[in-house]
Amino acid sequence: NQFSGEKNLEAQSTRQIYKSDFCEYLLCLALDVGEGMLKNGGDVNRVEDTIERICRAYGAEHVEVFTIISVINAAIRMPDGTYSSQLRRVKSTANNLGRLERLNALSREICQTKPSLEEFDEKLHEMKKTPEYEKGVIIAASAISSGAFTLFFGGNWNDALVSMLIGVVLSLIEFAPSMKMNLMARIVVSAFIATVLSGASVAWLGIADSHDAIMTGVIMLLVPGMAFGTAMRDLFYGDLIAGALKTIQAVLSALMIALGYILAMTIFGSIPPSDYVLEGGWLIVKEFITALISAVAFAILFRVNKKHLFWAGVGSIVTYGIYYLTVTFTHNVFLAALVSALFTALYSEVSARVHRAPTLVFLITGVIPTVPGRYLYNTMRYLLEQNWPLALDAFLNTMKIAIGIAAGVVGVAIAWGTISSEIKSRRRHKSQQEKQ
Repeated sequence: NQFSGEKNLEAQSTRQIYKSDFCEYLLCLALDVGEGMLKNGGDVNRVEDTIERICRAYGAEHVEVFTIISVINAAIRMPDGTYSSQLRRVKSTANNLGRLERLNALSREICQTKPSLEEFDEKLHEMKKTPEYEKGVIIAASAISSGAFTLFFGGNWNDALVSMLIGVVLSLIEFAPSMKMNLMARIVVSAFIATVLSGASVAWLGIADSHDAIMTGVIMLLVPGMAFGTAMRDLFYGDLIAGALKTIQAVLSALMIALGYILAMTIFGSIPPSDYVLEGGWLIVKEFITALISAVAFAILFRVNKKHLFWAGVGSIVTYGIYYLTVTFTHNVFLAALVSALFTALYSEVSARVHRAPTLVFLITGVIPTVPGRYLYNTMRYLLEQNWPLALDAFLNTMKIAIGIAAGVVGVAIAWGTISSEIKSRRRHKSQQEKQ
């Protein structure tokens, strides 16, 4: 607490110095917005665009912004020749899409109304005080999501109950103030604890039946499927450094899950797989219901604004329907992932304009039911059993789905951006002709 207090005093002192210089103060506030967006799941190109728009709205003549996943470096020059260059180090990121939406809305308001910098500062601090989901709601969402995914992947109600309890434990690990560890260490610890609890419930206590279904459901809380998708999008956008770093981060996260799983499985040895599967038409109904529940629970975990939960759920269930039908008729997981991601990306772009929210609010939630958590888990299990052919097959399916999702999202983003730019260009041209 003392260290935190000292940091706040230092930040306030620095801000007072900036207030005496318009150029320094402007860039400081613009970086506050950009840093908040990057910390809460914003795209690198959107962060750079937002900082530039804010600075130019207040008259900046020249703006340069360079952003990667952990650093923002920006410089501006005003018409009177004053110059400022500042850097922000971002040590941790998360998916808080509710706060990201509020930052987006604030940046639009600032660019339109151009309040004084002091008022801009006050609005930014007031926005940070906006109440979010209570910790109890987040913990419950973690439990519901892991339990629903366990049912989704063929587990029974006992398996789902164990999975829900493990989801609570993993959520508590994230909230525990004493758990001062970086992201990779937390993933290893979470995967290890989840595997131990799942293995104990099946092999020692006998209160659950399918270790595979439990672990597949729980792993969905840890799997970096969306991180890989956003990494591919950054690469296609030309943000090579940010895309490469996100790709490395996603791969390392997957390896940390595998490490935690393997370490724990050395305690239990081999746990026989369960063949528990529901029969008949109820199987399809169960998959769609649990897919919807899981997606909405994930939306809460990502702190999506409550007013968007219904439409996020609609997008996820239709996405899974498209994926299910495509894979049923073609038996091609890459094509299924691609086609369903094309719909999700288009739905997200349209919904973002209709509801004036970031595209990620609907995009991340939409693709959740198709993220290859099952194949990632099977890859780890077969590697541990030294079943190389099946491990390779599961790994290839993991990559096919991840690349299919990324390709669908990137394809729509490029097409949408191109069409939007053309429409804006024609409107500007028409406006200039009318003025003449």
